[in-house]
Amino acid sequence: MEQRYVKDGSVNLEVQVKLHKLECPIELQIHKFGVTNEKFSNVILNVDGRKFYVLKELLSMHSPYFEKLFTGGFQESGKPEVTLKEVDPQDFQNFLEALHGYPVVDDCTVEGILLLNDVYDAKMISHRCKVFLMNSSKKTVVKKLQLASRYQIDGLADKTISDIKDAAEFRKLVTEGKNDFSPEILKALLDKGLSFHSS
Repeated sequence: MEQRYVKDGSVNLEVQVKLHKLECPIELQIHKFGVTNEKFSNVILNVDGRKFYVLKELLSMHSPYFEKLFTGGFQESGKPEVTLKEVDPQDFQNFLEALHGYPVVDDCTVEGILLLNDVYDAKMISHRCKVFLMNSSKKTVVKKLQLASRYQIDGLADKTISDIKDAAEFRKLVTEGKNDFSPEILKALLDKGLSFHSS
């Protein structure tokens, strides 16, 4: 290395980095469920140390899980604060915002929301995620089929498979994701693959 770049045995570099686009934007909170929401709540949900002030009735109305938690005679039903274990606070924030009608379902949030909804089973959330994945998502075909398989999203696999345009795309899809698909999706893919051979 040239001596003009070395000073006291080390090299100092100055680098400028320009970000063109973040894959997922910085997490924002559209609705604050913190202490400022206290007067509009009747229970605190503690998620990994973060407190969410919410209404039991709203959660119970949309989710059988919360209905059982708050009205099913469980020990937690009468407590002013309930701890939810093994839940990511940002995913829970997104879940609550979606439940309150805010437009938070996007390619960055949909998987975390679906993961929670797999337990909480809020039909409105399932519908919002399904509509997003079918109409707006930029996720790959493999990822959409993995989500359809994992969370049993009716209609998503059929729509995604029908959008496969050629045999090359089909082969790539089967190679990348075959171990992550349900038997029903594998059968539909087989039918799609056969359609390329018959044309």
